[in-house]
Amino acid sequence: MQVPYLIAATIAAATGLAHSVLGEILIFRPLRVGSVVPALAAPPLRVRNIRILWATWHLATLFGWAFAGVLFQLALGRPMSATLAIGAIVFAYLGGAERCSCSSARRGVIPAGSRWRRWRH
Repeated sequence: MQVPYLIAATIAAATGLAHSVLGEILIFRPLRVGSVVPALAAPPLRVRNIRILWATWHLATLFGWAFAGVLFQLALGRPMSATLAIGAIVFAYLGGAERCSCSSARRGVIPAGSRWRRWRH
């Protein structure tokens, strides 16, 4: 096992966790009204700007964890491969897409090309 990679992976994972937790506590908790996604505006930002900021905030955490996963694999002595790098990238992007699509679905908004439509009930 390569200790420097292990230390770097641990720091990257801890930084990602601290980033999400502190962001939720210090920034997004006051903007929440009983839901997972913040629903209050914070002037000069509108609600949609806050939701975009929330999603990208946690997307950065997912990228940090994907990077920590790559570093951990290197710490175990596995050679860097395209499969490992692509797996980390896919994890980070799909995790962010899941967050965005779930928050959009809860609001009843679905993407349609470059436009957003409301569901008809």
